[in-house]
Amino acid sequence: MEIKLTKIQIIHLEHICKKGWGGYSEPNAFLDEMVVNGLLTRKPGPFGDVVYRPTKKGNEYIDLKKWINWYELWSGTTVEKLIY
Repeated sequence: MEIKLTKIQIIHLEHICKKGWGGYSEPNAFLDEMVVNGLLTRKPGPFGDVVYRPTKKGNEYIDLKKWINWYELWSGTTVEKLIY
């Protein structure tokens, strides 16, 4: 299953993976989409907020995105061109 994320979802996922968690005052629809895809978990926080934590799959997704971005900058070509 291929997971397509928007730019803002990738940015939030990167920050949550970097910190190990992300606290939000209320549930967020685009983060809940990543929970459904298995990239994040969601639990109630200690202050009535919502805490999102990355899963192994979420960390792997971000690591792969970073590698792809580095390779594309280094080679001057896109990974999609290499696959197809």
